Amino acid sequence: MKAMVQDRYGSPDILRPQEVDRPAVGDRDVLVRVRAAGVDPGVWHLVTGLPYAVRLGYGLRRPRNRVPGLDLAGVVEAVGRAVTRFVPGDEVFGTGAGAYAEYAVAPERKLAPKPGNLTFEQAAAVPVSGQTRSRWCTRRAGCGRGTGSWSSVPVTAWVVRRPARQGGWRPRHRRVQHIQARARAVHRRRRGRRLHA
Repeated sequence: MKAMVQDRYGSPDILRPQEVDRPAVGDRDVLVRVRAAGVDPGVWHLVTGLPYAVRLGYGLRRPRNRVPGLDLAGVVEAVGRAVTRFVPGDEVFGTGAGAYAEYAVAPERKLAPKPGNLTFEQAAAVPVSGQTRSRWCTRRAGCGRGTGSWSSVPVTAWVVRRPARQGGWRPRHRRVQHIQARARAVHRRRRGRRLHA
């Protein structure tokens, strides 16, 4: 299969196309034929190896995983023996390893069904942004006990599923609506304190 690979840390110019082996599928993994991959600051950190602390987890002199990329959207090609939520042919999005290739492997728990009203490109941009928002809600806005244990990808799938009348996106699930209302209230309180201080 074709993939963008890197043999050392450096600027994005070091990425080059190359033929590599298709990744092996574990018991709880899903093999996804990648239709779109997301680019975010995390990928930049993994490609450049900066800050140097990143190298402690991903390889000191060169990256352990030669194919970068985390966010993906595509079609399920094969599933492991213990996978129950997906079958080949399902359209999915989420986070996996080596998304800058024709095929990538992702754990079943890090994938969600792709909403029908999103393109693959739009869905590939959602996972890291949704996770960032979910963490902000649980840590900063105090959105309630238990929300931190939610997987961010399904929460994000609820948020993007139904368009609002004004042309924007409105959350489908009431719990997500509650989280967003609480976050807005906390933001207004903090803004008020800064104005009156």
